[in-house]
Amino acid sequence: MKTVFLYLSLFWLMLVVTSCEKNIPSSAFTDARNGRVYATVKIGELVWMAENLDYPGNDQDGVKEFCDEAVLGKNFCKKYGGLYSWQFAMKACPLGWHLPKVEEWKTLFESVGGQNVAKIKLMKRYSNQWVGGSDDFGFAALPAGVVINRLYNPMGAYYWTSTKDDEGNPIAVALVGQGAKFEHNLKFAGISVRCLQDK
Repeated sequence: MKTVFLYLSLFWLMLVVTSCEKNIPSSAFTDARNGRVYATVKIGELVWMAENLDYPGNDQDGVKEFCDEAVLGKNFCKKYGGLYSWQFAMKACPLGWHLPKVEEWKTLFESVGGQNVAKIKLMKRYSNQWVGGSDDFGFAALPAGVVINRLYNPMGAYYWTSTKDDEGNPIAVALVGQGAKFEHNLKFAGISVRCLQDK
């Protein structure tokens, strides 16, 4: 009986150690605007929210989150976070956090092994609705998709950057295939936001 107990104890210890090795976020941040708590994770030298932003906005800050259940389905924003136009995304992050620049996304990709493997390394693991990645760093990217003109495309994980291209188009990150790319043609889209902690 003691031997069985010993083996069970060792098994549970191995599970705990394995979880720790996967860098599951152990830090959190509370958004003072609405009390929403977000898991955070440090990857390289940068501290990211480990969840998509879900902030509805108010009359004072002029932010508006897209959560229309007729378009997105029930409880979308609770599960995936809100979708934002680029103008709203630029001012949606709480005090002490900001919408990341293209360069900061590139730094993240370098920290996880490069742009060609970024989607696999950063996407949340398998659930009953999608086959995800390995989420080796606890970033937990979600395939929230994109809304354009109230038409919802659920394919992929997209995130706004604060950077515009030479023609004035805002740039978004798309986690696709195994890697990541930068999109320049989503000017009127509703897309997810991941906030980055100010240095």
